[in-house]
Amino acid sequence: MATIDERLLEPDGKPEIRENFNRILSLFDDGGGVPGPQGVGIKSITGTIDGTNKLTLVFTLTDDSTQTVEGTITPPTTV
Repeated sequence: MATIDERLLEPDGKPEIRENFNRILSLFDDGGGVPGPQGVGIKSITGTIDGTNKLTLVFTLTDDSTQTVEGTITPPTTV
């Protein structure tokens, strides 16, 4: 079982948390191995909002496929 650094349990353990986070990030940076496959990025985003507050977003990806997201925007209540 892993031991817990008691400094992390102190009320002001932020420096130690940052130190541990940076240590983990450096493991990713230093890691070797075979690179994975190239991912797909976002080429463009277009969107519309109609009169009923329906939001439609269309994401065009770098492989020229599209992904559509729809939702309804709820206006804030008036006080």
